[in-house]
Amino acid sequence: MNFNRGQWADAALYFELFWQKSPQDPRLAGVVEALASAYEEMGQPALAVQVYEQYLATHPTDQTIKARLEELR
Repeated sequence: MNFNRGQWADAALYFELFWQKSPQDPRLAGVVEALASAYEEMGQPALAVQVYEQYLATHPTDQTIKARLEELR
């Protein structure tokens, strides 16, 4: 909801909490992508890159996240 309202900092906080509490949830890739997008919207692309790299450390076969990371580099 915060993401859709453009409340990027609040959205990022909730996405991070979801990741911490549910690291094996099948929806995690979408949450990670939204978290990185929130950081991009806040003008912090380096944090978006960090989020993608951290996720790929435990999910190295996720091609969607790999592609998003390459777009940011």
